[in-house]
This record gives sequence, structure tokens and C-alpha cells, in this order.
Amino acid sequence: MVGRLHQFIKRKGTGCHRAFAKRLGISVSALYRHLDTLKNLGAEIEYSTDSKTYYYLNNFEFNF
Repeated sequence: MVGRLHQFIKRKGTGCHRAFAKRLGISVSALYRHLDTLKNLGAEIEYSTDSKTYYYLNNFEFNF
């Protein structure tokens, strides 16, 4: 699941948290747990209200 999140975030095509969770077929709380996992692995993740997407502030790579 974390790999799928990573791919969407890299493409900057997540949508808001509700849409992102729905796209992944998980709850919003599960989405936040997975985002925390990525952050614990070194990802700097932000959300753009203008673009309505999560994105990386750093050059984070996740190899799964």
C-alpha cells in the first residue's frame, strides 16, 4: 500500500485526503497512518491547497 501512495504522490495526482483514501480503497485514518510511515522513512510530505495534491518537499525515493 505504501508503494501505491508513493506513486500517486510522485505524480502529484492524489486529490484531497478523502479522494485519495477513496482511490486507494482505505479509510482516511489508514491514509494518515500510511503517510506517517512514509514520513518515518524520510519523506517530507506536504499538501497543496492550490493544486489539491500531496507532494514531496525532498527527493524521496521508495524502493519496494
